[in-house]
Amino acid sequence: MDAHREVVVVLCTPDGELLGELPPVVIPAGSWRDVEDLVSAVWRAFGVRVRILRILRMPDGDAGRGRYLAETDTIPAEVSLHPPDDDPLAEEPRRLRYAQPGGHRTDLGWAWETLRRNGITPLGSPIQVRTWNLSSIWRFSTSAGKVWLKATPAFCDVEARLLPVLDPGVVPEVFGADSGRVLLADVHGTDQYEANLVTRCGFIGLLVGLQQQWIGRVKELEALALNDYRAAPAIAAIESTIDREVGALDPEERRRLTRLVDGLPRRFAALEACGVPETLLHADFHPGNVRGESGDYRILD
Repeated sequence: MDAHREVVVVLCTPDGELLGELPPVVIPAGSWRDVEDLVSAVWRAFGVRVRILRILRMPDGDAGRGRYLAETDTIPAEVSLHPPDDDPLAEEPRRLRYAQPGGHRTDLGWAWETLRRNGITPLGSPIQVRTWNLSSIWRFSTSAGKVWLKATPAFCDVEARLLPVLDPGVVPEVFGADSGRVLLADVHGTDQYEANLVTRCGFIGLLVGLQQQWIGRVKELEALALNDYRAAPAIAAIESTIDREVGALDPEERRRLTRLVDGLPRRFAALEACGVPETLLHADFHPGNVRGESGDYRILD
């Protein structure tokens, strides 16, 4: 029998008015960040269109009932809502834009306008695919095929600055990019988590080819305000982090970190002596961040 789980959805309006809690729904088990099945289940059970804002409670393991916060534009009169036991709308200064009421509406409005500027017509409503602390992902059916909206937190917004200037034969086609969000053409095929060794070696060739294109163009990369992992800024960032957190460390941890930091200049100098030029780095390069089929692949994230 297929695994399932129970989920409760708490509703609010896009303007931040708390509406109440729906009865639980049952959805297929899977990653808590993937919400397409949940959105469909709420519609089938209650006739309510929702946009998932964030996870409120994730049970340990597979047991227990999950809880999400979602926004909706309308509530049918016959739907019964229960008052929640807490305040899921309590302010949190670090909360992401798309995890707050009205945030998705802002991102979707930008996406629709970007499609219009590209002469692309939406065909039906967008589908919410995923939301978590690293991204909000929506799928559009359009006159140009599938199009993907990806919104990210501020510490990941480098993607929106970088993708439009990269080789379109290596990354997805970009229809638009704004602060913390991109609109991308579909990449046919699947994510390559299970790719064999030979295929993975081809992925490395894609990345190295991209890096070769950026050798000698460091000033252009600096102008994009990318994360800088060269010796001086990297060591400064590491030292700053340790200084900020040193109060939570025990004496032995402090000694180990001091030895590590003291040895960093020597390690960076050894790397420089290898003669590898400064260029672009993908900080999360693994097979799951490559998508495609039959030798036609694109690097993601």
